[in-house]
Amino acid sequence: MQAIPARVIATCFAFACFAGSVAVGVYSGNNGLSIMVSSMIAMFAAYMVGLIIGAIAQRGVDEHIRRHKEANPIPKDTAFSRGAKAQDEDTGLDAPRGASNAIPPG
Repeated sequence: MQAIPARVIATCFAFACFAGSVAVGVYSGNNGLSIMVSSMIAMFAAYMVGLIIGAIAQRGVDEHIRRHKEANPIPKDTAFSRGAKAQDEDTGLDAPRGASNAIPPG
């Protein structure tokens, strides 16, 4: 499990609460120091809540991906694993391994 998405969600929560707190403080006419202190407290609290919500969300996504991979495994190409030769799609003739019909760049 990667913690990066949880931290991104937490940072977004923190920034939104900080901006909202600043806007409410300015709207209500509080002084600058009071606005900054209350906004910083709101930002730290929102970051902690965001970490929890982000971790829960990431856990759910990881669990869904794991179940999807178990239910839909990638099929193995048995023709190439046994050493069979590839066939040219246009002519049906055997083509050397790694050959393709793509036009070479040039």
